[in-house]
Amino acid sequence: MDPAVAAAIKASKSEVPNDKLEAIQAEAKKARDLEFTIAELEARVKEHRSRLNTIYIETLPQMMMEVGIDHIGLAKEGNYAGYDYKLKKFYRANIAAKWDDEKREQGFAYVKRMGAEDLIKTEVVVLFPKGGAALAKKLVAYAKKLKIKVQIGKKKISKSVSVELYRNIPHGSLSAWLRELVEKHHKVPNASDLEKIGGAMGVMVEPEERKE
Repeated sequence: MDPAVAAAIKASKSEVPNDKLEAIQAEAKKARDLEFTIAELEARVKEHRSRLNTIYIETLPQMMMEVGIDHIGLAKEGNYAGYDYKLKKFYRANIAAKWDDEKREQGFAYVKRMGAEDLIKTEVVVLFPKGGAALAKKLVAYAKKLKIKVQIGKKKISKSVSVELYRNIPHGSLSAWLRELVEKHHKVPNASDLEKIGGAMGVMVEPEERKE
């Protein structure tokens, strides 16, 4: 830190009354305590959501199917609204962006093999050097081979265009396709194929608040 700046900060501190400094510290402590409180609450919410999902996807469906019912209700009680709980089929699938390239490619390959290649969205991101906006319109299929002349001082230097190829399937589209594959075409993926697309299917309980 610049000595002059450090001296100015030191001087300003010496000029601040103690009661003002204590008030500032007290407010800073409030901020620190709130940070910890929020972190604890978020952790509790995450834990409760996990427990709730277990009830909806595992516990309640198993208990209801054991006795042969597909719905059950709770009447309004005090400040709690009434709810109806119904069994329903669910389908989920997601080729996650955080997966490594090999795992994602296995998912895309399975979707393609099942005749649903049109679900795959392909995006090409091209980064041109400064001043290359006009050249973007001239991009061709072999963009990786494209060279751009960049003026640096008195010299012109050829620079490669940076190209990234990214493929994705929106998880909503993939989940809907999985449902159609099973319910309309009666093709049930095995466990290995389900894993390739981050898929899950089964029966869950869906809550619906009663309107009174």
